[in-house]
Amino acid sequence: MAKITDIIEPLLEAPLGDFKTIGNFDKGSSFRDKKDRKMLSNPNFKKVVTKKFSKSYHTINMYFVNNSDANKHTELGAVDMKWVRDNLGDEVAKEVEPNFEKEDNVNIIFTNNKGAERVNMTPWIIAHRMGHAFARRDMGYGRGSSHQFQAYKEVIDSISRELQTIFTEVYKVNSFNPAGGHGPEDRTSQLLMRGLFYEIATFKSARDKKLRDYFEVYNELFAQYVITGNVTFKDLPKSFTVNLPNRQKKYVRVQDEEAYNELKELGSLESTLEYYFDEMMSSAESHILVM
Repeated sequence: MAKITDIIEPLLEAPLGDFKTIGNFDKGSSFRDKKDRKMLSNPNFKKVVTKKFSKSYHTINMYFVNNSDANKHTELGAVDMKWVRDNLGDEVAKEVEPNFEKEDNVNIIFTNNKGAERVNMTPWIIAHRMGHAFARRDMGYGRGSSHQFQAYKEVIDSISRELQTIFTEVYKVNSFNPAGGHGPEDRTSQLLMRGLFYEIATFKSARDKKLRDYFEVYNELFAQYVITGNVTFKDLPKSFTVNLPNRQKKYVRVQDEEAYNELKELGSLESTLEYYFDEMMSSAESHILVM
């Protein structure tokens, strides 16, 4: 199966579109960290972001809003122009509207750089936060709600199916349960997933073994796709160790060499995820993302 990025001509790569700050970035409001505000206000930072996002196949328009209205809204996902005007005001709506529903354009409004862990607003973090916006569900955070973007659910399902096959056939680990459309539910399965991605993923947080939790895999893979134009994996490891609950450790190793040789290269999963990430971006053209 050919990778989508091998098919699309490099000439179709799109530059960064709008990169605008709205509000007073000299003082804290929805963007509370002074370093973030200083960075986002620096014209040279736009050049850095433009270069980093140059491999995207969509034009991404970014609006960073620092005011009291933005402070009320965090990580909402998809909204429309009426919502923007009613909740963030005419000034923000005026900036976003020219690009709304424009072909091959993705519009995202950043109201903050909040997170469980304090990290600066680098280009990678911008892409990662976009992933969080795509991850939203229609009814908030509950597992009974539906994803706003079907392609994000397909990313989760594709990874779950692949991991179940790998754990069952290659490593003979039958305790991995992919569960439903929101990723594995039980903690052992979540940690098995994170542990395997520490071995196969090529982005920095996996190499450093500093993924906050299993679900960040989806957003880090999306960030990799947006920043590099590809999803890239290493071959399956022969063995690895997973830290389980209550300080237990599980040693996982290949139990079936034939299955290992058949499944160790993950190019098919790379192509599948690239396809669905592209679908996510295309689906966003008719919305505005709020992170």
